[in-house]
Amino acid sequence: MTAELQSAGQHRRRGLRPTQSWSVVTLVTAHRHADAVARRARAAAGVEPVTILKPRDSRAWIDLYLASARAAARLADEAQRWPWVAAVVVRPYRFSDWQRMLQRECPPLPIGRRWYVVPAERGPVRMPRGRCVLRVVPGTGFGTGHHFTTRFCLERIEEVFDRGGMGRTVLDLGTGSGILAIAAARLGARVVAVDNDPMAVAVAQDHVRLNRVSKYVRVELRDVTQWWPRWKPDVICANLYGPLLLSISEALGRTARRGLILSGLREAEADEVVGPLIRLGWREVVRDGDGEWCGVELRRTTPREK
Repeated sequence: MTAELQSAGQHRRRGLRPTQSWSVVTLVTAHRHADAVARRARAAAGVEPVTILKPRDSRAWIDLYLASARAAARLADEAQRWPWVAAVVVRPYRFSDWQRMLQRECPPLPIGRRWYVVPAERGPVRMPRGRCVLRVVPGTGFGTGHHFTTRFCLERIEEVFDRGGMGRTVLDLGTGSGILAIAAARLGARVVAVDNDPMAVAVAQDHVRLNRVSKYVRVELRDVTQWWPRWKPDVICANLYGPLLLSISEALGRTARRGLILSGLREAEADEVVGPLIRLGWREVVRDGDGEWCGVELRRTTPREK
């Protein structure tokens, strides 16, 4: 992780707002090369890229948000020499302006039968009966419920705990905004939520406090390619991305006791990720997608089912 992002995360832990003036580096490439360019950008910058695709357009735009103009200039200079990158653009933006725009464009969002995701600064809302409010600050971490992968995980968390028999401990890998950990805690689970981005960890901690579930959720800075808990959670929820899920699939299968909720996959990647888990004794029970992204739920096969 870059020093700039570490510094931003430290500011959040002190209760301050993120740096007001940031830089965004945009890499323009062909749709078919977007994943490869995004992986290289992630490795070079140490931050999670945002890939933007438009209907009926063969191009893809990959945005990387950096807290240092110098770091953005270095990345832009390096990226101009990468294969498949057609153009590189660097521009400044103000976090507060972007956040206000997201507040306007992110109305309360019902998800599943239970959840109602509401921007943090919005006042009291008229909530449909039987729903539970999850308050988040749009734009401060991946996971506001507006993307298919987050919605899938929220819906499956609801189903897993509503049907019972799945235990009460959860490990949330790649927690982002912390919304999945908060949802699980609202249903009575004890949760450890981890992310390798200091900014995400700080944001998730803020959201945990905002939603008043600090007693049930612990947020930690961890890299899942190098760390795994010694304890075995009943359920692991991992909203990551396909190649990473594939690389840790055996660790997922050996660590979780009863359930796996996996998302962040492209639909074409699902079989490859699920295969090693089935060989370890897991059974796929739900798969859903939106034509591009995919999520999978698996349960451990009991001896009677084998």
